[in-house]
Amino acid sequence: AFCLLAVRNGVIPLVAKEGGWSWSECLLVAGRFVCYAFEKSDAQERWGSENVFAPMMGGRSLRHTAQLVYGNSAEEQEASDDAQNAQAEAQAWAEGRKSIVARVGGATAWDELVKTLAEKKECPLF
Repeated sequence: AFCLLAVRNGVIPLVAKEGGWSWSECLLVAGRFVCYAFEKSDAQERWGSENVFAPMMGGRSLRHTAQLVYGNSAEEQEASDDAQNAQAEAQAWAEGRKSIVARVGGATAWDELVKTLAEKKECPLF
């Protein structure tokens, strides 16, 4: 759902330009991390403390990026309608509707991610 929303909301470009965004690379990296909770301390370790002024200086914080993707803030209790729709689309893909992921890397890249995750014995998703 995150990837569908990221494209839909313009956070990730729909069309990868030469030398730009690669869904295959993104999903390859995701295979190393998606089975584990991502804590605030993990973000601080990788990128340092969040700078709330980053958007004003042309940058973007992780929290702000998540708000752009999901269409609401972490403090809001209910998911946006768009987030709920994307979750339903992601579920439909999991149930065999492969065309849903055409905009976000294609079925082959996503099938490879699922294969990678299924091989991880400690992954709670399987």
